[in-house]
Amino acid sequence: MKRTFLAAYIAFVLLMIITALFYLSLYRNQVEYANKLLDRQVMIAGSDIDNISMYIVSDLAEIDFSDDIALFFSDPEINERAKEKMKLYYSRYDEIVVGLMLYNIEGDVYTLFKDEERNSWLDGSYRAQTVPAIHETEKLERDRDRYRYYQPVLKDGMVLGNLVITIDFNRFFSATFNKYNLEQYQWQWVVDDAGNVVFDNHGSGVIYSHLDRLTRALAEGMVGRMDHTMKGEEEEVEILSSYYPVNIFSLDFSLVFSAPKEFFRKYLIRNSLILGLLTFFTILSIILLFRSFIRKQSHRLEEKRSSESSLLSILDQMPVGFIIYNESREILRANKKAATLFSLESEDGMTGKLMPDLSCNEYACDVAGEFSQGRVIRLPGPGGDKIVLLNSIPVAWEGGNQTLEALIDITSLELARRQEADANIAKSELLARMSFEIRTPLNGILGMTEMLNRSGDLPPESKEIAGLLRRSADLLLNIINDIFDVSKMETGKMILDEIPFRLREEVAYCMNFVRRQNPESFVSFESKIDQAVPENLIGDPYRLRQVITNLITNAVAGTQTGEIRLECRVKQSEGNRYILVFTLTDTGNTFTRAEIKKLFGDYIASLSERSEWSEDLRLGPILARQLVELMGGELQAESPAMKDASGVEKGLKVTFTISVHLNEKISKNIDLSSYDDLSDIRTLVLTGTRGRDDDFLSIMHRVGLPVSVTSFQKHTISQIKTSLQNDPGRYILLVIFDEPEADGFEVAEALMKEGLTSEHIVLMFTSRDPRGHYARCVDMGIDHLLVKPFAAEDLMNVLKEHFQALSGNSARLKSDKSEVPVILVVDDNYLNRKVVGSLLKVLSVNAEYAADADEAIDKARSKSYDLILMDLIMPEKDGFEAARTILGFAADTQIVALSADNMPETRLKAEKTGMKELLAKPVTVEELRRVIDRYHKPR
Repeated sequence: MKRTFLAAYIAFVLLMIITALFYLSLYRNQVEYANKLLDRQVMIAGSDIDNISMYIVSDLAEIDFSDDIALFFSDPEINERAKEKMKLYYSRYDEIVVGLMLYNIEGDVYTLFKDEERNSWLDGSYRAQTVPAIHETEKLERDRDRYRYYQPVLKDGMVLGNLVITIDFNRFFSATFNKYNLEQYQWQWVVDDAGNVVFDNHGSGVIYSHLDRLTRALAEGMVGRMDHTMKGEEEEVEILSSYYPVNIFSLDFSLVFSAPKEFFRKYLIRNSLILGLLTFFTILSIILLFRSFIRKQSHRLEEKRSSESSLLSILDQMPVGFIIYNESREILRANKKAATLFSLESEDGMTGKLMPDLSCNEYACDVAGEFSQGRVIRLPGPGGDKIVLLNSIPVAWEGGNQTLEALIDITSLELARRQEADANIAKSELLARMSFEIRTPLNGILGMTEMLNRSGDLPPESKEIAGLLRRSADLLLNIINDIFDVSKMETGKMILDEIPFRLREEVAYCMNFVRRQNPESFVSFESKIDQAVPENLIGDPYRLRQVITNLITNAVAGTQTGEIRLECRVKQSEGNRYILVFTLTDTGNTFTRAEIKKLFGDYIASLSERSEWSEDLRLGPILARQLVELMGGELQAESPAMKDASGVEKGLKVTFTISVHLNEKISKNIDLSSYDDLSDIRTLVLTGTRGRDDDFLSIMHRVGLPVSVTSFQKHTISQIKTSLQNDPGRYILLVIFDEPEADGFEVAEALMKEGLTSEHIVLMFTSRDPRGHYARCVDMGIDHLLVKPFAAEDLMNVLKEHFQALSGNSARLKSDKSEVPVILVVDDNYLNRKVVGSLLKVLSVNAEYAADADEAIDKARSKSYDLILMDLIMPEKDGFEAARTILGFAADTQIVALSADNMPETRLKAEKTGMKELLAKPVTVEELRRVIDRYHKPR
């Protein structure tokens, strides 16, 4: 610390010395500058006086000799011209000439003066009583403080008079020096050849030293400068002087320009003192601030060291290992936990060693995803491998940039994760097995009851029993679906669809479904949808239907009389995104807040509470709340809800919101009335660069569309625009293939940007997951989205929706399918084969059967089938392996999975195997009809 302050003080002294030397040099430079300035100014002034001296006499002689001035007093014309010349001369030299006179030997006199105040001429002629003395030569004589210069007037060699000018040197010098005078800083004075000061604009009473030098220089005609003194009434000061010799009217003068040295000295000393003091106090302030800062930093450093010591002590006791190493990977510090993780006895043995490269120890697991940063590694040890989360942090340590490795032992967490993953797998397998075991017999029940209901030979009592059996089986299926849906919600496997639907149709379906389920109920079912709610929406209609149906079914269970009312309105809209509010009220039972929480699953009741309330507990309300939350909304309930007919408040009010997307297509001003035949609808197909989907093209050819195919690239849009400029009606239909290898929305965005979307009907065929596709299609002006798999009839219906002049094509397509399809049903369960076969007979289709996978493979080798309905869970060889084998030798075979296991992963696995889709048991006639229409290809 002392060395620091000593260095600061030495630096301050050196700075002051340097400053003093700087100002001394500045003073000398200023003096030299002043000398040069005086030299230049005195030379300029001397040159001006020399010019005047050179011409003042010759110009006077010109007046004398230009006209016969001897006739001035006798010839009026000469008189006027001479007067003008004399006035001009007077005006030219008015700084030195103060009067002009002309007289002759006869006593005639003319005088000329100038009134400076009035700026007017005073002149006149008279005859003197005494003739003035006539000078025959030029002469200068002194007249008090002025001089008179006599110029003889000659006529024929005789002197007839004199032309006289009066000269005032003081006036002349004052006027000449006036533009150079700077009062105390600079002044001028004049010395004659006798060493007398004849003019001084600094003032009187001043004595200058070294005047003899001036007289010698004047005698020699030399220009120069000198340093001497000037003594006034109070003090003697040093001055700088520059002198210049002049001669005027044969008189020698030395012009002197002087400036005081003291002025520069005082100026520089004053400024130096001010700046020096400012510098001194500034540096002193800096030193004091620096000293204060050093003290604070020292205090902080002590605190930091203390905190660092405490931190290291805490880190040593923490269950987190840490290692600090430098750029050379040399370990600088480690704690006990780090040593334990590396199977060492003490952390001291780690200091100074090289940090091992742990990148080769990376451990592939899902634990790292739970953390924002870090890598999961495996550290081997004698007691078994340890799973460690490793995080690298740059730190400043011991004056350098080091790296801190934090190691957290997550072995127990990884073990718990594995156990949880195993439990989820077991749960999923259990759900799949339960689904299979329950749906398999249920498939037989539903299939047979549907066959009984379709039979017209049953007596009325038996038909009623068959109807009750079917409704009971449907109710059982709904309960089973609710159970599995709740399980899917809990495991996060519930996936929402995003497809177009009509809201009012869905609400009407739910209300009608509940009415049919409760034909003997005395409850009135009412629904009201606000006019501001749009009809065409995009969302998950099945889950919305499930929510509304479950809530109304729950309301029916607690309402004996009165009404159940469902209302819907718009809560918020932003662009094409809407938030809808549904309100369901009833006049049934009144619930407490705790009962409402139990009803919707906000918490699990104890066994005693559940036993008292078990009749009212249902899965429907719980599933409805979870589905609403999954759809981006929230559900609230309150009781009582409304007054019944007697005015008593009762019932339950349930309010929930969902988020949907508007399905209002962009209006296109295109005249399509002339397109009455499919051959007129010229179509351009835009595919990806890596290939195209032949199934899509096959359907388009079956329909009969004239198709041109091009792969989309950067220049494709410009080529289309150029083609349309040459032939505006070349294409009316644009079809975009959206495939896993090619994002069709990039093509749609490019078409919309160039304005081609509004001029054409645009369709998109997708083989990808369609979630989110419908909403994006609406925003980008795509008129329709068809999701694979779809049939030619689906495409035909879409075309007829836009090209309404089409006729006769649907009949042709139907006639193409008049051929009876050949279908193979593969299932190891005889009852399932019997049920599916019976349902196919309703569609006039006679199926063939295979009891296991090997039999199905053999039949597929020996015969070509239009469609194979494949069960997935079979002994020895399952449906997945059978499908892969069949598609291996008959790639164009249409295989549809038919299974009681409808879990999402099962559907995905079936699609990856090559099967077109999965039908969940129990299956209906309508589902079978749809599948046959979609995949039956006539031969």
